[in-house]
Amino acid sequence: MTDGRRWERVEQRILEALAAGDGTSMGDQELQEATGLDVPPLMHALRSLKEDGYIDAVLVQPGQADYPVRAASVRLLPKGLRQAGLWPAEDLSAAFCAALERAIGEEADPQKRSSLERVLIAARTVGNMTLSAVIANAVGIGRSHLGLG
Repeated sequence: MTDGRRWERVEQRILEALAAGDGTSMGDQELQEATGLDVPPLMHALRSLKEDGYIDAVLVQPGQADYPVRAASVRLLPKGLRQAGLWPAEDLSAAFCAALERAIGEEADPQKRSSLERVLIAARTVGNMTLSAVIANAVGIGRSHLGLG
């Protein structure tokens, strides 16, 4: 997603509608009612959310349209549950990388986006355990300096 405002208006809205549901899967008509989105943006977003691992869904994709025409059994996957705020981040490094990915998607300036992408590559290279330890240590230091821990 290149536009953070679009993510908030469309994809995040879909995830939150699924999270607010009764825990069962939803269909495209239920999601359209819950989000107020028009069909093409809803279907484009559902395809993207499925491809990016946020949701599971049965999408009917005919050859002549560039988006699905129907969606059924749409449900949140763990990544979607975390984004919707229903599950905590798996660990600090995963949350950090997810935040970087969001920032990259929202950044319009190519130079800044490239810098963020380099940070993401470096963070992944460092490894999850090391990054978690560094972040936890930094949080601990910050808390002690603020008198919180």
